Amino acid sequence: MLALPGRTYDLLGPGWQQEHWGMGANRGFGAHRSWLPWVSVNHLHGITGLEELDPALYQRLAIGE
Repeated sequence: MLALPGRTYDLLGPGWQQEHWGMGANRGFGAHRSWLPWVSVNHLHGITGLEELDPALYQRLAIGE
């Protein structure tokens, strides 16, 4: 689950992400509300990986084209 502008669910603000989100009996509720460092590390790994793989595409995405 990712907080979006105008729809932050109960997260701190846009861009914050809930690592676990259930689709079972308690559908739509996460298991916890604290920061999980591995989620941020995974995001940064993807960003730097794209930057190394295709610098031109990274630049286009970074400026919002």
